[in-house]
Amino acid sequence: MAALFPDLPHDAGADGASPAVQRLAGRSPNKAARERRHADGVDGDFFRTPAIATRALLEREVFPRGIWEPACGDGAISQVLEALGHDVISTDLFARGYGVAGWDFLQQRALPHGVEAIITNPPFKLGTRFVQHALGLGARKIAMLCRVAFLEGQERRDTIFAHQQLSRVWIFSSRITLWRGDDPNPQEKGGAMAFAWFVLERHHHGGTVGFI
Repeated sequence: MAALFPDLPHDAGADGASPAVQRLAGRSPNKAARERRHADGVDGDFFRTPAIATRALLEREVFPRGIWEPACGDGAISQVLEALGHDVISTDLFARGYGVAGWDFLQQRALPHGVEAIITNPPFKLGTRFVQHALGLGARKIAMLCRVAFLEGQERRDTIFAHQQLSRVWIFSSRITLWRGDDPNPQEKGGAMAFAWFVLERHHHGGTVGFI
């Protein structure tokens, strides 16, 4: 495995990082990543994912061993996946102390070597683009943690759901709390918004949700 992303040069990794992360570490953000950082004006719309949310998904879905977490934040999702034996590639546009920073998921042109699935809590404003891009990369299975309201909207119906690759939607009956990344004292409490895991599969055709 000379390089995780085949279209980019290989660089040495950071001491103490996992082998997968070592194959990415040491590279500087690309131009598109820097431009998006300035356009956002904030640190990437970062909300921490509670471990219970990831565990609930894995209790209901089976994923291949190689998984990419392209908006890894502080590693909340990645650490749960790794604890259950998955090989996880953790990247993020911003440096949050976990994985490899400076990687713009929307600019990548291929899946990392050995990866067949993508699991992430995408930036709120980029949820649609993250799903579209993950499908375009050819991931066998995708799970995105989004608001239940993600089901709404004609654009998503036409560009994502019309292709019938949405396999299942796992809605949290008890609302979960996603803490802001800059919250110094996060508290476990019922959230104000309803969230769900949206699971899409490359070879799925026929969906379980109807749209009118």
